[in-house]
Amino acid sequence: MLTQTLALAALLSAAPAAPAATPSTPAAAPAQSAPASTQAPAVDPAKQAAIVRAHTDRLIDAFKRVKEDDGKLGAADKAQNAKAYAELDELLAREHFTALAIAPREDKFSADELKAFKAEFWDVVQRVAYPGSGAFFREGEVKIGAPTNKGDVWTIELNAYVPSEDLETVVGLQWRGGDSMRIVDVLFDGDSLVRDYQNQFARIVDKDGAKGLLKLLADKRAELSKTAEAK
Repeated sequence: MLTQTLALAALLSAAPAAPAATPSTPAAAPAQSAPASTQAPAVDPAKQAAIVRAHTDRLIDAFKRVKEDDGKLGAADKAQNAKAYAELDELLAREHFTALAIAPREDKFSADELKAFKAEFWDVVQRVAYPGSGAFFREGEVKIGAPTNKGDVWTIELNAYVPSEDLETVVGLQWRGGDSMRIVDVLFDGDSLVRDYQNQFARIVDKDGAKGLLKLLADKRAELSKTAEAK
């Protein structure tokens, strides 16, 4: 499931569940991390809504092209995954998410530790969320709602139903960036993914320090690699 694979609650079980977040307001980002919003003249809302819808279609298509690496992928499939991963990294504003996820405890990390965290964290996201979300979009029945905006943040809801699990869920994609839209947060039934990351990582760092979080991520990567090799 998309909700299971993108949320780190499924990856970092040592962290307590995070409290619900306000759905309409994306978490605040460090100035250098968030996709820039300009003081440009007023834009046509219909044009912006069309851009949001086009980017959402592109995101879903990229997810659908991802194949799980079971250790048996050929060169062509690996090349296709690499291309899809690069596109998803761009649309999901990788630098924004990796910086924002640890922002509340960034001061607890050295420069080298922070660099390692960003690499380890996103590697786990890629290994779990990308193929899992690909399977979700290929199997699920997804109805895409009309984009709405609050300031320069545009939200588009995906009402999804997975027949094999008889499960319904609502995923809200929050976009920002004018013509070059990037996702700045994802809402799962109204709860912010970014805030969930922040709350979980803060609890882990408070308990075990920066090194404890890095070890947890490294252990998860090793577990995922071992599982892939065993297939």
